[in-house]
Amino acid sequence: MQFMQHLRVSKFCKPIFHLKRTFSTTNPNVLVNSNWLKENLNKVKVLDCTWYLPNLNKNAFEEFQKEHIYNSQFFDIDKIKDTNSTLPHMLPSSELFEKTMNNYSISNHDQLILYDSSGFYVASARVWWTFKYFGHNNVKILEGGLPAWKHYGYDTTNQFIINNNNNNNNNNNNNN
Repeated sequence: MQFMQHLRVSKFCKPIFHLKRTFSTTNPNVLVNSNWLKENLNKVKVLDCTWYLPNLNKNAFEEFQKEHIYNSQFFDIDKIKDTNSTLPHMLPSSELFEKTMNNYSISNHDQLILYDSSGFYVASARVWWTFKYFGHNNVKILEGGLPAWKHYGYDTTNQFIINNNNNNNNNNNNNN
């Protein structure tokens, strides 16, 4: 019955876990809303953490290439993992995580905002936990994810960040 207390219906996706209530007992500032992100977009680093179950036949990176929040980078949970494990999505080694974050030009001093394109928080919450596990305390989740961002009329782009340290997943795309 306690599970049902955390369930709510959202205008972006239904039903979902209400993270604000779930996290409020330990950290009341886990979520930021779209308005806050829009006002602070040039002061933070944004990661699209979208991931889909294999049976959905959707490719999160291909969707990122078509549409994402300006200045976002793609966090690929299928690649940033323990490569020695046969189980999916196990935490990466600290060395792999540090190397990847260096490639993304992310340091422990950066304010990170995570989102996913479903708005269900599943992927972004997992990535939030991963950053917390590795000691990054300045990380938050965009409430409602990409659906909320678009609902409030904020623009998306298909242009990628050019990052001198990151040749892995951020290539220039001149289409707007």
